[in-house]
Parts: sequence; structure tokens; C-alpha cells
Amino acid sequence: MTSSEILYTGRLRQRGIASLLIILLVGLSMAAMVFGGMYYLRGLQAKTVAAHAAAEAQLKAWTGVEAVRQYLYQAGSDAATLPVFTGDKGSGQIQLQGLSGVSATVMSVTPTDPNCSTTNPKGTRVNVNLTGASGPATSTVEAVYCASGSPGTQTSSSDNSINIKGDLNLRGSVTYKGDSSNGKLNVQGNVTAAGSISGFSQIYSTGNISLTGSNSINALFSEGDITLTGGNNNTINVINSLHNVSMGSGFNAVLINTNGTVALGSATSADTINAIGDVSLSDQATVGTLNTKGSVTANGANVTSAMVQGNYQETYGKANGGQVGGAPPYVANCCVAWNTNVKLTNAPGLQVAVSTLTTTTLSSSVIDAYTVKNSANYIFDVDAQNNIQVTVNNVNGIANGTYYLTTKPVGYNTSNNWLCTKLNGGTCVAQICHGFSDVNSCFSYSNGTWSVNGGDNASNPPLPPPTMAPGVVWFHGDLNAGSGTYYNTMLVTGSIATSGANISYAVNFADYNNICQNKAFPGLYPTNFCAVGATSLTPNLLGNVVFLAGGYVGNVFSGGTVDLSASNDTYGNVWAADVLKTGGSTTIHGSVTTAHQSGGSSSNEFGAKTIFDLTKLPNSFTPGAPLVAPTSSNSSAVVLWTHYR
Repeated sequence: MTSSEILYTGRLRQRGIASLLIILLVGLSMAAMVFGGMYYLRGLQAKTVAAHAAAEAQLKAWTGVEAVRQYLYQAGSDAATLPVFTGDKGSGQIQLQGLSGVSATVMSVTPTDPNCSTTNPKGTRVNVNLTGASGPATSTVEAVYCASGSPGTQTSSSDNSINIKGDLNLRGSVTYKGDSSNGKLNVQGNVTAAGSISGFSQIYSTGNISLTGSNSINALFSEGDITLTGGNNNTINVINSLHNVSMGSGFNAVLINTNGTVALGSATSADTINAIGDVSLSDQATVGTLNTKGSVTANGANVTSAMVQGNYQETYGKANGGQVGGAPPYVANCCVAWNTNVKLTNAPGLQVAVSTLTTTTLSSSVIDAYTVKNSANYIFDVDAQNNIQVTVNNVNGIANGTYYLTTKPVGYNTSNNWLCTKLNGGTCVAQICHGFSDVNSCFSYSNGTWSVNGGDNASNPPLPPPTMAPGVVWFHGDLNAGSGTYYNTMLVTGSIATSGANISYAVNFADYNNICQNKAFPGLYPTNFCAVGATSLTPNLLGNVVFLAGGYVGNVFSGGTVDLSASNDTYGNVWAADVLKTGGSTTIHGSVTTAHQSGGSSSNEFGAKTIFDLTKLPNSFTPGAPLVAPTSSNSSAVVLWTHYR
């Protein structure tokens, strides 16, 4: 693949992002604090601040200086093309998520500034005001940066994770099969589940997680709230929340960690709770070890050991041991007179050590079918009169070029699905699909939508699969992939929906014999996958994909939905530039990536009976692989000068 085909570039990554740019400082907050502190100490030499609030405001401003520098480091010279750094300078407000009390305003941007970088004349000069706030005090630092170089290309993780951007609704039965260490469901959005969810080692959400019903999940991690209700004696080993946890009847936990509050409903249990906020325990809630920097309100709970920085209030439950930091005569007044089962020692000023949870970086992908068009073996489009044309690249037995998809006279009848040099007549070079019979075409086109339907045994004598000549196919528009067995990587600029009995294999999943020595289309094989004299497929990352949908024309995005709501067996990785929907009885033998590039209200939906089966994968197939090989980064970002404003 050429560099023009690379899907992940710093520039492409930014298309479709609103001018209010949210910089996810995931995993960088601690580093920003360290470097910000260094800036802060130097700032103290120039200006002495007596008030504690003013000093803290300055520290926050310098922390913002380093946070923006780290962001510019990731962008390199491409910073000049980011929406927040273009257009009306001075109105670019940057939200620094994860850094409270810090705001940033872009004042000016100078692309290819010759005074910015002595080593790279394409350096981008960026002027930003960073304001820290603490109570009534504020402090603003003006920082001028130089960002240069290239950030390189991004890739998805090469594991079996399901990577979803946008909200996700789980309904019916959703199951993961495979290596439990890789069975991760990563969601950049909210997760709502009702039904039976099983097999995943972890669900990670940047929003809220709400589960109802039968769920067998090892771990939950939410950057928002976690709400569990209506369970069926479900046990979740680890629950981590940056906000609050609420667990209702039918759920149990081994470990709960939260930066917020915990509320356990009636007849629930947790072996260990570590909370920064308050803890509420209902009737018959059972806790082994409870550690909180807040207070506890209990009503008939059973606690083995508690370390409570605040107060502990209980009616008729138990607390067998521990300490509480509430002021005297707290212990004596905590309970009704007859309850002597709250056996906590008063320790005024008690400080309970509870670690603060931090976020994890989730990679974002930009998916665009147009960028990989030239890698396709068969490119489907129409001429001005809506006649189907197919451009062929790297197919044995067919010269590279553009052909009409038409019929070929055979005796008194015609045979469909032939590539011919003219619409009527001319030279016909190959038949590329088997319809339900020779008089039925596999392909139809109407108002921007393609339909593909065929049979595996259409000819006489019967032929084995596949329905269509194997290789990478590209469609301009939407695609309805109907009945048949396909050994094709299908790339679509619009959306994809399946219907009928569809069985689709990515080229790499179909393996060498089915691609390079297929018997349904003798001699027709993709030469970029089948080298002369080879006995295995030539490595090609694009061949790991079975469905890819969505693309840009200029800055206008369209399509991007992959709808597998019919009964499907899908073998390969699924890439949806917007969202994925499943239903019926669908099995995906591969990983999933969705990018929600429409920015609309549409949600990803996994429903009915959906199985992600990552077992028994062929050696030629790599789940979670990127579309192209990544390139290394040579980016840099330095602070040229700073001063207080």
C-alpha cells in the first residue's frame, strides 16, 4: 500500500471533530503535574505569591502549560490543521479533561513559522493562555510553543478486543468466546445492558455503565457511574468507577473501588469496598472489609471490618471491628441503645488511605473507505447512465483496467456477471460471480445502493463456494450483502447491511487454498495475496477485514453503519466508521472497531443472539490488526517562552 492509502494520519484523525476540542489527558495527568510543578517553581522566582489560594492557582496554570505541550507533542506540525487551532484565533477554547480548575484559550497559530524550529522549517508556532483557578484566586500564564515533525500513524490494538466509539446498547444474549485475557469490550460512551452478557473479561466505558439481568463479567471499569439492578445472583470480581457505584439485589462483588460513593442494596455483598466518598448499606448487605474517606450510613448491614474517616451510623446491623474518625461522643450515639454490635474504636482525625482511580487511554480510529480504494481488486461504480463498471487491479487472468459488468451470449441464452470491454458486445474477459442461475445477475444498483445475491451451486455441474471471485472488493455507495458465501474483503463508502443467508470471509480468513486455488473461478485470484510459487497468502493487513463501511468526500462524512441484523456468519474484522448493529443469530469471528464519525445520536446495538467467537482462528488471520503498517513518530513540542498575564 502507498502512503496515500494510509488510513491513520494525524490530519485524517481530526476530520469531523468540533471546534470545541476535548483533549483526553488519560494517563498524562500525573506527568503533567510533575512538569507543571517544575514550571511553577521557576515562576515563583519571578513573582512571589503569599496567599495559598493564589499559589494553588499558579500551580494549576503551570500544570496546564505542560498538559498542552504534551498534546502538541502528539500532533506535531499537524497542530496547524486541528479545528481548535484554525479559523477565528482567540476563540479556540480547549477543555482539559482530567485537570480541574484549569482552562486554556488559543490566542494565535502560525503554521510553518521559520523562527519556530531550527531543525524543521515546518514547525507550527502556537500561543495559548492557561488559566488556573482556586477559590476566588486566578492566575494566567501565556505560553508560546513550537510543535514540529510528524506524529506517525495510529493503529488499533492487535488483540481480540471489541473497540466501540459511541453509546452501546446490549440486548438479548451477547457472548464472547476466546482467550479470557483478551476479551475486552472497550466503549467510548455509555453502556446499557439488559439480558444475558457473558464471557467478557472486562467492560471499560468512558461514560456510565448500567446493567440489568444475567451478566457474567469479570470486571467493570467506568469513568462515570456504575448501576447494577435486577441481577440473578451475579458475581462481578472487580468494579471500578471514577464516580459512583450502586449495586442492587441479585448482584455481588469481590472488590469495589470508587472515587465517589457506594450504595449496596438489600441482600447484596462485597468482599472489599474502597471508596473516597460515602457508603450506604441497606438491609442484609454484607461487606468483608470497608475502607472509606467518607461516612457510612447502614440499616441492618453486616460488616466484618471497617476503617471510616467520617461517621458511622447503623440501626440494628453489625460492624465487628475497625476504627472510625468521627468526633466523640460519636460511637456511643451511632446506634440505637440496644444495639451493641457496632464494635468500632473512635480514632479522631483518622486518615484512611484509599487510592484514586485514573483513566486508561482508549485509541480512536478514523475509518475511510476512500483511502483504501486503490488496494481493491474489484472497484464497483457506475457511469453517467448508471451502467455498472468494474475497475480491476491485480487479478490473475484479467488485465488491469475498467470493464462493464454485463451479459455474454451463450448459444440461445445469455450468461450474466461477465466483465466485458463494451456494454453490448466487445471482448468479455471473465465471469466474476455465480447468480442463482446463469440468467440471474448477482449485482443490482439503484439510487446509490448495491445489492449482491448469489448461489454457491448455480452452475451445472454444481460448483463449490465462493459465490464471487475472491479478493478485495470496493463499492461506491451502500451495500446490501445478500445470500451466498463470499471470500471477499468488502469495502463500502456508505453503509453495509446483510440479508438472507450470508456467509462472508475476509480474504486472510479464507486462507490460501480458498483464495489462490479456488475451484469456482479457476485462474481468477488476487495476485497481491497469491505470489507465484507460494503456498501461503502474502501478508496484507487489509485482508483481515471482512466489512468496512463509511468514508469522506472532502470533509463531508457519510455512511458508516454495519448492520448485521439478519442471520450471519461473519469471518474477519468488522470496521464501522459510525456504528455496528447486530441481531438475528449473528456470529462474528474477529474483532470489531466502530468510530462514530457521524457525531449523531445513533448508538451501537448488539441484540438477539450475538456471539464474538475468537477461537480456532487461522494463522493467516490477525484479529484487531490495523489496516496498514504504522509509521514511526518524529514529532516534538517545546515551550519557547512563558510569562504571567
